[in-house]
Amino acid sequence: MEQKLTFEEIPAELMRQRKLIQEIHSMLQILLNGSNTSGQEYPISDKQAAKVLGGLAVATVRRMVADGRIPGYKKGGKYYFYESELNESIKNQAIKRR
Repeated sequence: MEQKLTFEEIPAELMRQRKLIQEIHSMLQILLNGSNTSGQEYPISDKQAAKVLGGLAVATVRRMVADGRIPGYKKGGKYYFYESELNESIKNQAIKRR
């Protein structure tokens, strides 16, 4: 059922809708990127890590973890990564090669 708003109630309803949209946006960020706008970082999948690493194959990413070339975590047969750790690892490897 549709609720009718008075003219005076419109600003409060718009603020409520804006907050809902911000919450939905944060949830989408978590699902799509593994991080959110609150600054808290969440693990990403091996598939997402492969994209972060420039489009590598997932098998290559898993091999790099096994070789100790990049940080990663394996639990229950699944691999997990933190994007910030991957970026730091890439930066450190670039420095070592110079």
